[in-house]
Amino acid sequence: LRVAFRLFGDYYRRGVIRGLEQDLRKTGRTLGAARDLDVFNKTARLYLRGLPKQQRSDLDPLLVNWKRSRQVAHRELIQYFDNSRYRRFIDELGEFVTTSGAGVAGGLGDPVAPVQVRHVLGSTLWQRYEAVRAYEAVLASAPPATLHALRIECKYLRYTLEFFEEVLGPGAAPLIRQVIAVQDHLGEIQDAEVASQLLAEYLAKAYRAQAAVSAAEAVDLDGVARYLAQRRGHSRQMTATFPQAWKQIESAKFRRRLAAVVASL
Repeated sequence: LRVAFRLFGDYYRRGVIRGLEQDLRKTGRTLGAARDLDVFNKTARLYLRGLPKQQRSDLDPLLVNWKRSRQVAHRELIQYFDNSRYRRFIDELGEFVTTSGAGVAGGLGDPVAPVQVRHVLGSTLWQRYEAVRAYEAVLASAPPATLHALRIECKYLRYTLEFFEEVLGPGAAPLIRQVIAVQDHLGEIQDAEVASQLLAEYLAKAYRAQAAVSAAEAVDLDGVARYLAQRRGHSRQMTATFPQAWKQIESAKFRRRLAAVVASL
């Protein structure tokens, strides 16, 4: 929905959709807090499955900590869904998307205004692709934050293709699959980076707490430290192999296929 508002927002009056966009961002942030912990928990348990049985309790202190954080995030999520602001947002959004012509910007009644799909989609697709391709100039030394920004641009390109897949014909599906592959690769890097940051913060606090208790009360944190090293190593590995994934969408073959679906409009 947020991508749809970004792509089609210029066709609506700003005052009409501004509040809807703000509530969508709030909803996304609230969902994201619980979603991230779900992903980190699932990845940690997959990691534990690959360890010898005697080491599968290595992350117990961490998982207990994450469980408490997840409970807090889930409670806040439920409170948000039960809030009158969210219910009002759902009502307003429902009315907006089911009312023909709601919020349409003025000036679109001009008979030669480019509003038909065939008149605007070609340039829209190329702009979204060009925004992705611009990153090739910095990929050789791109930090995780830049790769995350590239992932977002890939998302805009992917959803543009998906929104119009029916009118673009069968040639759109392979393009979508290739963009998804790149987006997923970048997503693994981002998840590993965020998890590494959380793990490092957890260990820093846990080590400080350890200093205040006796050796008998201390918790073994070596397993968590090894998991942090594994997450950082996975991020480095996925970053090192990203150029191969990137070739899928920066190639001349991809551009020819994109040009072919645009020509079909």
